[in-house]
Amino acid sequence: APPPPAPTRAGRRKRDAARGAIVVGDATNGKRTIAVELPEAHQVEIMGDFTDWIPVALTRDAAGRWSTTLAIPPGAHRMNVRVDGGAWRVPPGLTPVNDDFNGLTGLLIVR
Repeated sequence: APPPPAPTRAGRRKRDAARGAIVVGDATNGKRTIAVELPEAHQVEIMGDFTDWIPVALTRDAAGRWSTTLAIPPGAHRMNVRVDGGAWRVPPGLTPVNDDFNGLTGLLIVR
């Protein structure tokens, strides 16, 4: 049988854009699950105004999806992500906004 067709350039861009993007879903009791797909990572942490800027380690599943469940109220929030102990960065897919220390943080809108 012939090999499957290679992904199109647009398909690769969409897949690459999804990798590392923060996804927020509803959980129970007013909490929300934050997840990020980073199969190559060994450690992923987030911090934001909803964690009082204290780093929170995410838990990895077998497919390389990292997640945690936190109380995050609806509204605009600021957050960053750190992978494998590197620099804190704006997560892909979030709008970068200035923080109070001449740096950038990601704007997360929770509905």
